[in-house]
Amino acid sequence: MNLDETTPIDGDGITTGVKISELAGHMRQLKTDLNQVDLDEILDGTTYKRPLGVVTDADTSWHEIGADGEPAFQNSWVNFGGDWSPAEFRKDALGFVEVRGMIKDGVITGVVLTLPSGYRPGRDLYFSTVSNLAFGGIIVKADGDVVAQVGNNAWFSICCRFYAG
Repeated sequence: MNLDETTPIDGDGITTGVKISELAGHMRQLKTDLNQVDLDEILDGTTYKRPLGVVTDADTSWHEIGADGEPAFQNSWVNFGGDWSPAEFRKDALGFVEVRGMIKDGVITGVVLTLPSGYRPGRDLYFSTVSNLAFGGIIVKADGDVVAQVGNNAWFSICCRFYAG
């Protein structure tokens, strides 16, 4: 077989227009790409795989707003309480920041908290949310400020996820 001739790939005689030598090159690249993934590594008990080179010693624990050594609430915001998740954040080993929690009593359009360096987006981001069973909006700014931009302060969900950087 001539590696530079166009050859049918399936049994129906359909020609793909791909030369066998080109196909072999693509297969070599795929093998190289697959070797860059550690298929045995599983993070946080989930089923996704991580590429090699991702930081595995990243601090993936939740940081609760207002706890000792953590960012403080601003503009009268507090946790909603009860069985609801407190306001907290973390960064996973792939560099994504998750912010979650139910808050209340603060100033709409006011800063809720300021994320520390390393947990901030590269530019300002806007997220939709739910606030007292209505539409709400959160802005996460590149300077780390998390703002309850639109909604009702009876209760406000601050759940969002973004890439740090």
